[in-house]
Amino acid sequence: MQSSEPKPKTYRLPDSLVAKIEAEAEAKKQTATDVVRAALDEYVRNGPGRSNFERIMARVDQLEYEVIRTRAVMLRSLDPDEKITKEILDEASEDARAYLEQRRKEVI
Repeated sequence: MQSSEPKPKTYRLPDSLVAKIEAEAEAKKQTATDVVRAALDEYVRNGPGRSNFERIMARVDQLEYEVIRTRAVMLRSLDPDEKITKEILDEASEDARAYLEQRRKEVI
C-alpha cells in the first residue's frame, strides 16, 4: 500500500536561488518547500518558459486586437461611398497594431 506522504528528495541549488526562494517564502508566510512545490507545479502544468500570466496576457492581447480592428473597420466604413474591402481590412489591422504598440509603450 502506497503512502500519500511525499518522499523526501534532495536537490542541489545555487545559493542565490535558495536565497530567492527563502525570501519569497518569508514574504508569502509559507515554507520554502511550499514555494518550490507551487513553482514546479506551475512549470509542469504550463510548460517551460510560459507562465499562466503570460498565457492570459497573450489571449488578452488577441482579444484587444480584434476589438480595436473591428472599431477601426467601423470607423473607416462610415463613408457610405466606400465598401469594406480587403484594403480597408488591411488598413484597419495596421491601425489596430499601431494602437496596441503605442499602448504597450505607455504601460512600460
